[in-house]
Amino acid sequence: MLTMNPPVTVIRVKNPAQNFVDDNEMLFGYSEPSYNGTPVTQLDQTIAARQAVQTTINRNTPIAVAGRTYQSNLMVTGVPNHTITWQISMPPAPVSGGWEAADVPGLRIKELVNQINTRRQRDGLEVTEAMKPENHPMRFKKTARMTLRFEPYPNATEFMTHIMNHELQHVADHMWLAKKVIGRWDDVLMMMLNQHITLLDRTREGTNIVGIVNLFGYATGSARIPLYWKICTIDSGELYHETEEGADPVAKVVQITDTTVTVQLRPKKMITVAPNITINPQPHQSFAVKGDRIDGIELRMDAGMPAPFTKGIRKIHLRYYEPT
Repeated sequence: MLTMNPPVTVIRVKNPAQNFVDDNEMLFGYSEPSYNGTPVTQLDQTIAARQAVQTTINRNTPIAVAGRTYQSNLMVTGVPNHTITWQISMPPAPVSGGWEAADVPGLRIKELVNQINTRRQRDGLEVTEAMKPENHPMRFKKTARMTLRFEPYPNATEFMTHIMNHELQHVADHMWLAKKVIGRWDDVLMMMLNQHITLLDRTREGTNIVGIVNLFGYATGSARIPLYWKICTIDSGELYHETEEGADPVAKVVQITDTTVTVQLRPKKMITVAPNITINPQPHQSFAVKGDRIDGIELRMDAGMPAPFTKGIRKIHLRYYEPT
């Protein structure tokens, strides 16, 4: 059965200013679901198959169903458990209204400031002459050691709320997808529990077991469904980051002194209301997860409306749900 537990919040993401110095990335929050204790990024075929559907196959055992006699049948005798948990990693709280990386080589600061300015110019945003490193040659000397300071806008409290709401939206996306993919599978399995699935009509002896192919796939292809959900959760995050609400904050150099460069961080679109993850979690946009079938064997991401996932899912992950 599908069980989804509330997320747990921890402080494990590095100081964003220091992370930007080290990795060129303004990392704020991170939300990763786990499936039966395994983080989704580590979920593979072996792990997903551990919670298999329990079945029994009776061959050459006549059974009467709806007035007809069948030679073989499969019966679901136990359904797997799917426990999904989340850990939301957040950065440390801003100190005195911001985050700082101290004792950074001036040339490194200059490089980072140029990156920020280049991105602003690419996006059609203003970059004043006073905020260009080339206009401060004495401040970015090879021997200089400086401080990079990030200041969230409009203030630390509202900015951190925005970041938390951003991560909770990821959780809501994952929950919605779990209900659509794993939950629908559970519903079918519960209807099949302790029921016979006829596999071969007695009048067709000598043929392969063909049976009711769709239901047989639901009962035996258990590893594919969690793996398909894994793919969906990862790609949903990429899609969310392409929206204004889910985009990285916009950086702007607002002050350059002899010792410190101050960068303002402004959400592209502030999230002021936390998504509902307890009663009716909704995705940031509806995903086209419904295809010909929903057991991870014959799902077409381009089927129906709304828009499908990113193109990368077809190139990288198609093997998981391509018809076999």
